[in-house]
Amino acid sequence: QDAWAYVEPGTVYTDGWHIRAICQYLQELSEGHIPSNNLLINVPPRHMKSLLVNIFFPAWIWTHTPYAKFLCFSYSEALTVRDSMKCRQLIGSRWYQERFHVTINPRNDQKDKFENLMGGYRYCFGTGGSIAGQGGDYLLIDDPLEVSKANSKAEREKVNYTYDNSISMRGNDPKTVRKILIMQRLHDDDLCGHVIARGDPWELLIL
Repeated sequence: QDAWAYVEPGTVYTDGWHIRAICQYLQELSEGHIPSNNLLINVPPRHMKSLLVNIFFPAWIWTHTPYAKFLCFSYSEALTVRDSMKCRQLIGSRWYQERFHVTINPRNDQKDKFENLMGGYRYCFGTGGSIAGQGGDYLLIDDPLEVSKANSKAEREKVNYTYDNSISMRGNDPKTVRKILIMQRLHDDDLCGHVIARGDPWELLIL
């Protein structure tokens, strides 16, 4: 609530039970209380899913674990950059700096990726582009499949293939990497359906 004005200036924060539920699950995941380290959240559009997972959550984690490394994914590279800039805006705000003293590294401070001076970073990618190089302690997957392409088998298979052969293997430590998949359900074989069909252990929060 206190950070809202630094991310969405000129608007009024409205609390909701679904926000508290998602935050509760995110905290449980970060504290190691979800044994699988995999959290799948289904929520309709316009319910703060990107703000909660891609913006507030990394900034909150850095208040106590500034060396944490985040890789963020979405179907749209433009949307991932938008959220990256909002997260960077929050962390750079006077409100945040006076409380948590997390300094952004000026040598790596870009729209799509930034680092702090204690080893943490937040990089973002589109699921349709190249995903290479870095690993993360947290893999944040927000709307990996575009709504307008959900009925295309080829597009669904492309996203699922990208997850299986790239995103899912980007954890720095396979035993401790935490994965968050948050999206609205679009098809039986969207990425949610795919990971469940694979038999991977996921904690499910279905709103």
